[in-house]
Amino acid sequence: MNDRRSLVLGLLCLGLWSAVVLHRVWGNWADDLAAVYMAGHMIATGRPELVYVVSADSFVNTTPKVWQADLQALGAGKQPAFPYIYPPLWAVLVAPLTKIMGPLAFFNLAATILIPMLGFGVWLAWRLVRRAVAIPFWQWGLFSALLLQTGVIPAFALDLMQPQIAVAVLCLLAVERMAYGRDRAAGLALAVATALKLTPAALLLIFLIERRWRAIAAFALATAGFCGGNLLLVSPALNAAFLDTLSTIRGTMVLSGVNFSANSALYGLFYATGLIPPNDSAMTNALVHNPPALIGLISKTALLALLAASLAAARRIAAAWRPVFLLFQLTLLLGLFGPFSWAHYFLLQVLLAPAMLALPNPALRLSLAFATLCFGSVVALVKLQNLPLPGITAASVAVGTLLLLGLVVTRMAARTSPRPFPGE
Repeated sequence: MNDRRSLVLGLLCLGLWSAVVLHRVWGNWADDLAAVYMAGHMIATGRPELVYVVSADSFVNTTPKVWQADLQALGAGKQPAFPYIYPPLWAVLVAPLTKIMGPLAFFNLAATILIPMLGFGVWLAWRLVRRAVAIPFWQWGLFSALLLQTGVIPAFALDLMQPQIAVAVLCLLAVERMAYGRDRAAGLALAVATALKLTPAALLLIFLIERRWRAIAAFALATAGFCGGNLLLVSPALNAAFLDTLSTIRGTMVLSGVNFSANSALYGLFYATGLIPPNDSAMTNALVHNPPALIGLISKTALLALLAASLAAARRIAAAWRPVFLLFQLTLLLGLFGPFSWAHYFLLQVLLAPAMLALPNPALRLSLAFATLCFGSVVALVKLQNLPLPGITAASVAVGTLLLLGLVVTRMAARTSPRPFPGE
């Protein structure tokens, strides 16, 4: 199959997936995006003090009580709107939209942007990988469409209309632009991702390793511009409320089947082995304040060890594979060991997963692809939710699997000589 036909077939696969998903989510309530809408609504109606209404006991899966009357007035009934914990600038920018459209129209608008954006992320991931190895786009597009349609990670992100979709694609765009020598665009893309959520700033490490000083300078200038815009558009009181919110939720552990946190998995292990006193609600959508200090120590030690191993392995990989490997590993470790590790934080791993099609052994390639589709599916998560082991949840299994994946990729990278990886 020639390149043109391969591209058309791959795009058709992604187009079909996009149409199916858009039909599924159209008109649906989006719990996470409702937080953005309600924050903008509060600013638009002259009540900025109600944007950040978070307590240490009510920032997960709860609707702020002061929003409930407004939700009723907006026709949302008893639909939830989770607390807003994003930077205030985006609430200010969204505020004018809330004056001209209701929540469902806003969610539909977001769907028409985020779903094609995720499809664009598939193409970006393929472009990034093809610098190192040739994988026909029809294979990449077909496998990606299957992963996006069946996987629990993309399903969770799309059902919530999570802004993390935009963050993941912007991070991918930043590294892809850097790989193709467009350093200024790379820095700008990473700055926008960082403005949405703070953690992408850690990917500056890739620019440093690759010695892309122009990308770093572009990031710094764009970030300074966003900071200036924030100071001009956002009141000091709202900025202070945002910082207070971050301080309020810091140190709180979330136990949930879709929070793939290494800290939570360790807590479950402690629970299962009797190191933590029994608590009937301890492992089901609960918050844990002041968890054992030993969990934090083990987690930080593991993070440093895995980061050191990844950076050491990166030194042995061919230049074309190094950005792919570093993007995969850094976002994986940031997700697993961050303060919160919701399933949608691992979208980049899903977008880069088709790189396994480059493995030279056909049997291994097909086995890994089949296992990824099966064990990463929504069905698998539902089945794992019913594990009979106390303290061990679907999230525990997900954390173990992601850690194993990171270790295997790092080990493969460490054993290669400086040539295209993982194929010959």
